[in-house]
Amino acid sequence: MNEPTPLAESSSPLLSVRGVSKHFVLNGGVFGRAKSTVRALDDVSFDVPHGASVGLVGESGCGKSTMGHTIMGGLSANSGEIQFDDPERGRVDIAYADSELRRHVRLNIQMVFQDPNASLNPRMTLADLVAEPLIINKLLPKAEIPPRVAQLLEQVGLSPRYMDRYPHALSGGQRQRVVIARALAMNPKLVVADEPVSALDVSIQAQTLNLLKDLQVEHNLTYLFIAHDLSVVNYFTDETVVMYLGRVVETGNTRTMFKAPLHPYTAALLNSVPRLGHGKATEKRAPKGEVPSAVNPPAGCHFHPRCPYAQPICSTEVPPLRTISAGRQARCHFAGELPLVAAPGQSAI
Repeated sequence: MNEPTPLAESSSPLLSVRGVSKHFVLNGGVFGRAKSTVRALDDVSFDVPHGASVGLVGESGCGKSTMGHTIMGGLSANSGEIQFDDPERGRVDIAYADSELRRHVRLNIQMVFQDPNASLNPRMTLADLVAEPLIINKLLPKAEIPPRVAQLLEQVGLSPRYMDRYPHALSGGQRQRVVIARALAMNPKLVVADEPVSALDVSIQAQTLNLLKDLQVEHNLTYLFIAHDLSVVNYFTDETVVMYLGRVVETGNTRTMFKAPLHPYTAALLNSVPRLGHGKATEKRAPKGEVPSAVNPPAGCHFHPRCPYAQPICSTEVPPLRTISAGRQARCHFAGELPLVAAPGQSAI
C-alpha cells in the first residue's frame, strides 16, 4: 500500500485515499465459463486537502470515474481505505461504512455529474428538484424549504422566478446550475465533480467554472474535479492526480506539473493538447499506440509499451509511487532523470 506525501501542507486532509483497488469479474465464452478480471482501480492513493481543488485526469478507461463512484459509495472497494474528515464524527473510513454511517457522510459529500439532462427528473419543477434532498433528509421544516430553494437558486445565478419551470425550459448551462444547487442544498464539505462542464458549450463552460470557483470561496468547498480536458484542469485545479490504467502515475501542483512533468505519460498528455497562436509548430510527443486492455494490462509499468523511454526493467517491475521532490510523486523508475517538458505555452492552455 502506497503512502504518498499529502498534496498540500496539511496534517489531516479532508479526503485520504489509500491503496484502493476495485476489480470487476467478467464472464466470457459461449457458456460463461471463462472469467476475466478488470482491475479498474489498482492500489490508488492520493489526498484531497481542505479547501483545495484537486483534478483527477487521464484518458478514457483510466479509472477516474470509477474512483469517484467508489468515493460516493456507488461502488464498493475490494481493498484499501477512504478516510473522510467528517465535521461531526472526525476521521471515518467510508470504504466499508455501514448504511447509517454512509448516509451521514453523504450529507457532507455531494456529486455533480456530467450530463445535467440525466441528473434531473423532467417531470419535476426546479423547486421540487432542489427541495428533494432537503425533504428526503428532513433537514428543514416544510415552511422553510421554499425560501431555502429560492436562496440556492440565487446562489447559482438563477432567478427564483424559475422555480415553477421544468428542466426542458432551461439551457444546458442553466440545467447544470440546478444540479449544482441540489448539491449545495446539503451544505457539503466535499463536491465530487465528474466531468461537470464537458457536456456544455465552450462559451458556457467558463461561466460554470467561474461559478464553481465563486461558490468554493463563499461556502469553503473542496473539489475533487474529474476531467479529461487538460485546459479545464489547468484553469480550475490547484493539484492534479494523473491516472493510467487504474494506477496513479503522478501527483503534484497543477501549474508545476504542467510546466515540468515527471512521468512520460503526463508529458505525452500535455504535448498532445492542440495549441494555436505560438508562431511556430511545436514538437508533439503524444502517446503512441492504443491504451491496452484493462483485462490484460502489460506487466511492470502499464505505460511501458507506449513509452519512448522504456527500459527492460519497465516491463518486469512495477514502479512504486514515490516522492521525487516536495509535493511531487511519480510512478516511474526514472522519474526526475528524463528530459520531459511540456510544449511551449502549456502552462496557459
